[in-house]
This record gives sequence, structure tokens and C-alpha cells, in this order.
Amino acid sequence: YIFGCKESVSHARTLREASWLTLFGVLSGVYRIIIYAVIILFVADRFLLLGVIMAFVCVISWGVVPLYRFAVYLTGNPNIARTRPRAVSISIGCMAAMLLILAIIPFPSRFRAPGVLEALDFIRVLNDAPGYVTTVIVPTGTVVDAGTPLIELSNQELDYEFDAVRAQRQETMALIMRAVNQHTADLKPLRNRLESIEKKMKNLEQQRRAMLVRARQSGTWISPRIQEMIGTWIERGSEVGMIVNHDAFTFSAVVSQDESSRLFGNDITDAEVRLFGQAGKALKVNDYSFIPFQHEKLPSAALGWGAGGEVPVSEKDESGLQTTEPFFQIYADLDQIPGVAFLHGRSGNIRFNLHPEPLLGQWFRKFRQLFQKRYQI
Repeated sequence: YIFGCKESVSHARTLREASWLTLFGVLSGVYRIIIYAVIILFVADRFLLLGVIMAFVCVISWGVVPLYRFAVYLTGNPNIARTRPRAVSISIGCMAAMLLILAIIPFPSRFRAPGVLEALDFIRVLNDAPGYVTTVIVPTGTVVDAGTPLIELSNQELDYEFDAVRAQRQETMALIMRAVNQHTADLKPLRNRLESIEKKMKNLEQQRRAMLVRARQSGTWISPRIQEMIGTWIERGSEVGMIVNHDAFTFSAVVSQDESSRLFGNDITDAEVRLFGQAGKALKVNDYSFIPFQHEKLPSAALGWGAGGEVPVSEKDESGLQTTEPFFQIYADLDQIPGVAFLHGRSGNIRFNLHPEPLLGQWFRKFRQLFQKRYQI
């Protein structure tokens, strides 16, 4: 019909059937391309040369051959002999329009990166001595001042060791008193022994005082799993919670190596953040900065695969922070808007808007990044 061939006969009996057949033809072609692309990538990951040969065959059979047959149809098919100039003109016009849309007209370009909200002023609460968690003094979510007791630990072995060292000190003091009156030559080694015992006793006393874990700064005490820790043994230096000041926040995002080149150019025009659970509200980014070297530790385990995030992490790392590939970290300052809950550790995505670019250029970049990432080509 488009070529002006009125003698053409449609296999569809109704307009609805014609629409379904057209849609089926387009979607089946897209489906076939996706399936073959996945198969080619799977084969190329193991046998690169075989994957290249398969891709070359697909390009010939799905690209070159159909174009050749279409050219033969336009130049030699007798059904369009009377309307051949119209058919050629329409075909060239469609190709020119497609080229105009894909290679010349600029379209919005953007990329996004996962991240988490972080309070500018927060501190992790660590225990300075090992022990069993016996008492939760302050429930999570409470605003506390610096020095407020949070949890209490117990360690009977530490108490026994302290009593033993105290007995050694008393014994050494008695020996020193006797040496003053009888054996003055023993005074120096006994005093050295007493000095060593007192240092050990002072260290044990500090550990006993550390059985009461206190807040080291003012803020909100956050420890969602603290009730589950009651009765469990925690080693020295374990993180039992954090103290967060909710006055100011920053959004810490991780940018993959694929998109890192955009950070070092001048392509970024603006950025916005959308938090999970309230994705309908965009938070404007006032300013952002990034550290110009690669990281391998995530700012939060929520961004990794182990917690349902997007970033691949190492299976050997129990913390879920060690990534399989290096990344660049970005810090963005946000505008707080009413109705959006700013909570430390809340995850979301930051979207960077770039200068408009034709679709063909965007697709070519994605294709090149895919090859560089998978095959280092």
C-alpha cells in the first residue's frame, strides 16, 4: 500500500488480525535478536573466537542478506514496476528519517548510580573489651548525650583475672616489705615486678570500666539488633550500633568503571536523587564531589548483592562490603524537602543528566563498554 501497489493482497482477513500480525512480526524479531545475543555472549565468554564467528554470521544473515533482498525487490520485482520511483523514494526517505533520528537528533542522555544517605556527623559505637551483653540500658532510637551509658557487658574471666592480679600485687607488696628489713638485694627485681603488675592491673581496670559502653558524642542512638544481642558474646572492637546526628546528610553513591569516564568530563548538567520507598519525589543535588581514585569497600552492605543491592560483592567477604570490581565514590549534597524521611543508611539512586546525544552514539558507547568490561578489548 505504501509503495502504491494496489494489486497486493493481505493475508489478514480483518484489521485487528493485520495489527496482531504486524505486532507479532516486530516483537518476534526483537525476541530472536535478544535470545541470540545472550547465546553469543555466553559462548564468547568461554570461546571468544567462536562467539565472534557466530556474531558475524548473525550480522550477515539478519543484516546484509535482508538488505540485499530488499534492494533486489525494489529494482526487479514486477509487482511495483509502475510505482518503482515511488517505492525507491519512500525507501530512501524512510532510511534517511531513521538515520536522522538515530544519528543526528540528540536525545536525553543520563546514567544512574546506587547509594545511601549518610549523616555528616555520626560515629560507630564499638566495645573496648570483650564480654556477654547483659543489659540494654538505652533503647534504640533514643536521643543521648555524650557519656550516656548504652549497654552493659559482663566477663567473669576478666573479673577472675583482675582478682588474681590484685592478689599478686598484695603478695609482691608483702615481699617488698620483708626485703626492706632482711634482703635489700631483692628490692630492685621486686619493684620491677610490682611495676609490671600495676600496669597489667591498670589495663584490666580499664577493661572492666569498658564493660559499660557509653556514647562518645551526642545524637540518636541506633542499634536495630541490640535486643537480639542480649546474652551473646561479642569480641573487642565489635560494632554494637552508632550515634547519628540528623542535622545534615549527604548521599554517598558508587559509580561503576563503565560510567566513570563521565565523571571526569564536563558532560554532567545536573543530578537528582530518588530514595527507595519515596521514588516519586526527586531530591535536587546542590553540589557533588568525588574522590579521584578507586574503592573496593562499599559505604553500606545494603548496596551489595547480599542485601538485594545492585553492586556485585565477593562471596568470601562475610561483611558484604568487598566488591568484585573497583568503583568510584561520589558525595552529593541534597535539598531536604517536606515529606521525605532522611534516615542514616537509607538507600536510593542518584541520576546524572548529561548533554543530549544521538541514540546511535549512546548505543555505540554501551556496546564498547560491554566489550571492554567482558573481554578487555
